[in-house]
Amino acid sequence: IRERAARALVRLAPDAKEVGPALATALEDGDAAVRRSAAEGFGRIRPVAVGTVPALSALLEDRDAAVRRKALDTLGRLGPAAVPSLAAALKSADSEIRSQAVALLGR
Repeated sequence: IRERAARALVRLAPDAKEVGPALATALEDGDAAVRRSAAEGFGRIRPVAVGTVPALSALLEDRDAAVRRKALDTLGRLGPAAVPSLAAALKSADSEIRSQAVALLGR
């Protein structure tokens, strides 16, 4: 239910001011699917939520690989503010994250 709620928030109110706080809370949820949906949500809201870079960067160390990948994908949408996090991802123990970071930095 919490995962669907995170997705619905972005569909119903794609304004960062309205849904940002709820999505930020969801980034710390115990359920990986909720964290993944929240990370994806931050890539869809407008204006771009560059203030979420630290929280999304922390998810690059998440125990769930899908959460790590979604957080990195979202960071790639946030522009120059996320470049240091993308560069740090080059040192990840997860080879998929390293490869994805290379691709995102090459854009």
